Amino acid sequence: MDRYIYYCPNCHYLGSAEHKTPNEYQGCSECKSAMVYAGITKEEWDTKSKEEKEQIKAQLKDKYPASASSSTNIPSPDVLNKINDNINTIKNILMFYLILSIVGIFFMIINFIV
Repeated sequence: MDRYIYYCPNCHYLGSAEHKTPNEYQGCSECKSAMVYAGITKEEWDTKSKEEKEQIKAQLKDKYPASASSSTNIPSPDVLNKINDNINTIKNILMFYLILSIVGIFFMIINFIV
């Protein structure tokens, strides 16, 4: 397996990952968005000068501009966890009232029969 350079259009992070082929999915370690293959291997990247690397980064920024929808409309994992916790709390409250209602109906039936 080879190491390939990937670029995140959302946060402009550039990193490498080891895959069999360069087109496999790679998630960004910074913002968790999908990264794209930059068209270069890690070995080739290491042989480039600092100026060449900056030029490649600039070309990638021009080719893959950050999407406004991907950077502003996707909630962070912390927000999603809080929403999930709130939904679980509401679910637990509803289950409590459902069980309480069933027990109440059971006692009403027993009192009606006796």
